[in-house]
Amino acid sequence: MKHWRYGFLLALGALLAGIFVLRSWGPSESLIGPDANHDGVRDDFERFADEHYRDEGIRTAAKEFHKSIQGAILAPEKWDYKKANLASDCIYYLDRKQASRILSEVQAETANTRGRIQAYWTANAKFSGTMIPGIKPRKEACSFVKSVHGKE
Repeated sequence: MKHWRYGFLLALGALLAGIFVLRSWGPSESLIGPDANHDGVRDDFERFADEHYRDEGIRTAAKEFHKSIQGAILAPEKWDYKKANLASDCIYYLDRKQASRILSEVQAETANTRGRIQAYWTANAKFSGTMIPGIKPRKEACSFVKSVHGKE
């Protein structure tokens, strides 16, 4: 009977730690969010990518995909979806098995507040009924990646 208390205390501790982390490291409520090094990647996403994607190519492509989505959030009427397509093509080229998961994570981490989600959906609605080319995993899509690990 006493074991449930330890589980409860662990869960409570994890919840409180999570709240502290969200408050100190979590996303800013503004659409743009902080970008201390002015590279076009929000600081909260940069931390996420650096922690979750060990492969430099995947990490770089994920950040490029993030930049495109962030562009859609900030200026839906000017969004160039082709940049998102190139980054996703690159991610599929580098890791076909994990690409879908990676792209979903990037979208979720980029549109991580109510305002960002609404702005992203507004940008997506702009292309309602538009034919967008499918994914073409190819090395050329990875032009922004320094090293593509010798894949041919």
